[in-house]
Amino acid sequence: MSSKKDREQKLLLFLSKKQTYMTSEELSNQLEISRKTVYRIIKDINEVFPEGDLILSEKGRGYKLDYEKYICLGENVVNKNNNFSPTERRDRIMEELLLYSPKARNVNELYSDYFLSETVIFNDEQLIAEELKQYNLELVRKNRTVLIKGKEEDIRKAITDKIQRMNIINVNDLKNHADLNFNHYDVLYILDQIKLIERRLLEKTIIQAMYNYVHEQKLNQC
Repeated sequence: MSSKKDREQKLLLFLSKKQTYMTSEELSNQLEISRKTVYRIIKDINEVFPEGDLILSEKGRGYKLDYEKYICLGENVVNKNNNFSPTERRDRIMEELLLYSPKARNVNELYSDYFLSETVIFNDEQLIAEELKQYNLELVRKNRTVLIKGKEEDIRKAITDKIQRMNIINVNDLKNHADLNFNHYDVLYILDQIKLIERRLLEKTIIQAMYNYVHEQKLNQC
């Protein structure tokens, strides 16, 4: 990867994780480049968006992504690389919440791979909450966080059922392999690591696709 391409991707990735404006000095320090280079990268990226800048600027505040455009671009990537049905999406969200229980997850982070409206997220939560009732579990939403509340044995049962239905891995098979010496918590740790890898891979795919779009637009303008 060229240094220019690397810098553009790093800038997009960094801004995609921030909800607030970032100054040119903060971006310069984070990316370890000069402020002049920051200005040039932002200018190059914005020039290929005829409908308006992808990276917004405000005097005295700095820069941030236009999330409406970012989400539109991300939706195209997700549709190509992450073709989950609504049911499959809810299964993955519920699985992740179960694995994190009793800790809460930030809603924006939880749904960052899917680029959904608040209405769809709300509907997902209602359906997940309804499914959790059969395990005597409760979905608790507080401000911008959500968690699953209930007894540990009920959470374990829900995790096992969800994993089996999603055909991710057979928990009992792993536990029954004496040579592997896996217990229930070993399995949960492995699954958690798999989810982490999946999220990082998808994040890189989205940023790569956004860069490719910028690059293609530049070539078309030549």
